[in-house]
Amino acid sequence: MIWCQRLAPILLLNSLASATDSNEECVKEWDIEDIMHINPPICKAASFVQPQHEIMFRSFYFDTPKFNLSNHMPDYLSDINWEALWTAFHHAVVGSMDCIMLWIRFYHLAFIPLLRTISVMTDTLLPHALSIAQALGQMLLRLEWYYQVLIGMTILFAVVIVRKGYVQAAKARYDVFISAFRQRYRAFLTSLSAKSRLAMLSIPHLLYFGAACGLPIYAPKFILTTMLSSDLMTNMLLVILPLIRSICVLRNYRNKSTKGSSASADPVQRMTRSSVRKGQSFKNNELCALEYELRFWIVWSLGFCVKSITSLFIPSFIVAYIKPSNYWSNFILLWLQIPVMRGSSMLYYLISRFYQPRTTTQWIDFGQVDATNLQPESTDRNLVIRTLMALSIISERHISILQDVWSQGPALCGLIFLFTPGFITSRGCYIIGFGFPAHSVIVTLHRRCQTKRYEWWLCYYIVLAGVEYTYYAVEQAFSWVPLFFHVKLLTLLWLQFPYFQGAQRLLDRFYANVFIRKGGV
Repeated sequence: MIWCQRLAPILLLNSLASATDSNEECVKEWDIEDIMHINPPICKAASFVQPQHEIMFRSFYFDTPKFNLSNHMPDYLSDINWEALWTAFHHAVVGSMDCIMLWIRFYHLAFIPLLRTISVMTDTLLPHALSIAQALGQMLLRLEWYYQVLIGMTILFAVVIVRKGYVQAAKARYDVFISAFRQRYRAFLTSLSAKSRLAMLSIPHLLYFGAACGLPIYAPKFILTTMLSSDLMTNMLLVILPLIRSICVLRNYRNKSTKGSSASADPVQRMTRSSVRKGQSFKNNELCALEYELRFWIVWSLGFCVKSITSLFIPSFIVAYIKPSNYWSNFILLWLQIPVMRGSSMLYYLISRFYQPRTTTQWIDFGQVDATNLQPESTDRNLVIRTLMALSIISERHISILQDVWSQGPALCGLIFLFTPGFITSRGCYIIGFGFPAHSVIVTLHRRCQTKRYEWWLCYYIVLAGVEYTYYAVEQAFSWVPLFFHVKLLTLLWLQFPYFQGAQRLLDRFYANVFIRKGGV
């Protein structure tokens, strides 16, 4: 290192000497004017005397503008020009203000569509809001003074109880009451089951449908026609209420999973028998909630699938003639969703009986497969797969992709509906998007070791409900568009394939910031 430092000045002097020898005729002494104005020296030698690369370097060096302190020496040596300084400051301020005004103009032009939409909505809704407020004010003024005082005290009381936290306390008491009611109801059913299991299964449903038959006779016509027979109630019970309930269940499940993973990451603490039992009960309750939601969505999807297929073979005038009333449709939907009735669980039990010979497998505790009950061909297939992975012929990622494709094999057969007319493709959408997922969920519920699939299929049904409701809303107006149902079929395939994870992506993108936390299966 030391000899390199000593050799560097010698090489530098040698290069300068060689440059001086080759350009003796180009050397010229510089005076003060040349230094002040950077006038390049005039070379009197012929061009062929200088090397070509040196000519290019000199032309680039003298043609390129450079910052030189000698150019600004007169400014530093002379007095301060306050007028020029003020002019520069004035131009800087004016330029900054012009820049700000231009950005304001840009944002104004960018927000014009949004402001126009808001103004149209305001112009449309403001008269109705003003008329409603005016009608409420007139109705309040027509009341007696003690009714007005009572309404004012009620509003003040509501504000006070919300601010004091009494609403949260009431909600906690309500949860305790509901849990106690469920325990007593289960104890009653257990005692009734000891005497007659048929009575235990039939009495709650008989009481419910008896009340449904007696309600049109004794209930006011306003309640019957406006609330129970309205299309709004049907849409709420069919889509909105199950969607909100499933989102809440999924949110609670993910919150509990996040807390469990964070607790497992903590240092090892002393685990008591009660804490282990409590954690296991929480896990079982969350899994039961997921299973209950999946049972409802199985019935929901099979109902849509059967309705679509039967409408293909039955004429429309017959379908319109045998259409059930909204009253009984709403009561059946309510029967499916009431936790006390558990109508969806009963229908799921009847449906799963047809799948039992094909889906039932002997599973031992803790959700693991009994190795003695595995079929020989599945064992041989697993052995071949492990051998290929050990020889690095195929990677684990490709194995997972092939398993996903194999699990969705029947759904891939639905691609044949891409080559059929629109009215047949519309039924194929229900077969592939509703029927096959219902079959897969039934198989998953029978094989309790695949609890991770519970969350995935619940995510799929949450997104499917929103997509189906959107397509149904625009179907009357855009069903004439070519390939309308074919695009719907591809959308449903993209949503349910584990390789694409379309439902998971949409759920994390549109729902995560409001309802649930992000998570994958």
